[in-house]
Amino acid sequence: EVTRHLSSVLNSADNDGVLYGLWPEDGLYPDGTPPGDWISSVQIFEEYMSTRRKTPVKYGQCFIFSAIFTTALRTLGIPGRSVTNFSSGHDTQFNRAIDMYVNVDGEDVESKNDDSVWNFHVWNEAWMKRKDLPPGYGGWQVVDATPQELSGRLYQTGPSPVKAVRLGQALSFDTNFVIAEVNADQRIWIQGANGEYSLKQTYPNHVGRMISTKAVGSMKREDITADYKFKEGSLRERAALGIALPSGHDADEDRKDDVTFKVDVKDALLGGEVKIVIAVKNQSSEARTFNFRVTGTPALYTGKRQKAIIDMRQTVVLKPGLDDTLNKVIPSSAYMPYLPKNGDAPYLEFIVFGEITETKQCGVSIDSIQLEEPEMTIAIAPGQDPPTVGKAIKVALKLLNTTEQTLTDLELSYRGRSLGYGRHKLQNVVQPGGEVSGTFEVIPKRRGKRTLTCRLYSPQLFQVIESMEIVIQ
Repeated sequence: EVTRHLSSVLNSADNDGVLYGLWPEDGLYPDGTPPGDWISSVQIFEEYMSTRRKTPVKYGQCFIFSAIFTTALRTLGIPGRSVTNFSSGHDTQFNRAIDMYVNVDGEDVESKNDDSVWNFHVWNEAWMKRKDLPPGYGGWQVVDATPQELSGRLYQTGPSPVKAVRLGQALSFDTNFVIAEVNADQRIWIQGANGEYSLKQTYPNHVGRMISTKAVGSMKREDITADYKFKEGSLRERAALGIALPSGHDADEDRKDDVTFKVDVKDALLGGEVKIVIAVKNQSSEARTFNFRVTGTPALYTGKRQKAIIDMRQTVVLKPGLDDTLNKVIPSSAYMPYLPKNGDAPYLEFIVFGEITETKQCGVSIDSIQLEEPEMTIAIAPGQDPPTVGKAIKVALKLLNTTEQTLTDLELSYRGRSLGYGRHKLQNVVQPGGEVSGTFEVIPKRRGKRTLTCRLYSPQLFQVIESMEIVIQ
């Protein structure tokens, strides 16, 4: 009851809780702090407690909700940790499937596309006994303060036993929803000439990747995917997914498509060209005319697509029994002006809709990337004595501008428990290939291992963050 209540009161969706969640399509956060700018959960609790009427703090997203949830759990003496799930399913129909609908022109049908796949989602685990459940379901439980779907008339999630999620057993609060987050099938429905939709493709391995938490005693990533599901494609994984499926869950039908295609968006630097490769196989003994459309759109990390900024159409003739590769190059000028600002990560999603003239076969392939930003390094400047309480420590930072953009108005913020916080101006202009550098000082107030977190700001950058551990004597 305690953790379930916390998952509700830490968000402000229905009870003026601690944090106000916002996922704006325009990337703007009026009258508040963009979620990516927070570098300490203490900041949020202090701001909330400082208001006379306990006004919700603006703004948060899943990774911030998880951070303050971890702090709240540990403050109450409940073991807790943050968990990140990549390609996280959001199943609004509770049928353990992420359904996407496409019309005859290869466009999203917004009125039907309520489900989504988040690039990542962060929730929490809390360790507890579950005397209300059969033996064996204690231990780590999923709890989540991010307001997503109503549960018991409130925006709250969990506690859901991780073991039950792995076994596909919907026997506790919101377990069915969590199962879909980590193991739903993604299904593509395409509209036919008669206006009806038919299931064309199923992707059983797309949702739930690299489920991770911080390793105990270090800053390394610990992969806990196997705690949440059996090996992808195994009989046990398929059986677990099907245990609690409602009646009417449609199975993918066997198809005899003689042309298959798949889009692969190559890793790209922010401000550089984006290369798209479409691999096509014609398994027919006859030539096939392949009509395809490529649309590209900036996407929020929640999977919410914005207006298409790239729209290309082409027709090619495929030789019988041969594979072919089609390449497209997107210049930075086609996407840079449209990326969201104020700290949202730079994601691009590409959808390829293809149709075969001779057979009327049609299909969809989707891929997305997060554009790579420059990496910042921070370290204690050389030539200093070991870090000591009350004595200033000089910290140095460096960043090579690997983008094709000129960086302007650079600033650095830093914060660390018992290390203080601050913000410093750096260079005004750094050309492509140039280096950002600078130093600042922190004065430790207590002994022990401390974490210093730094963030670099520039109108041309999005989320450049780095942390380091400092042992104070």
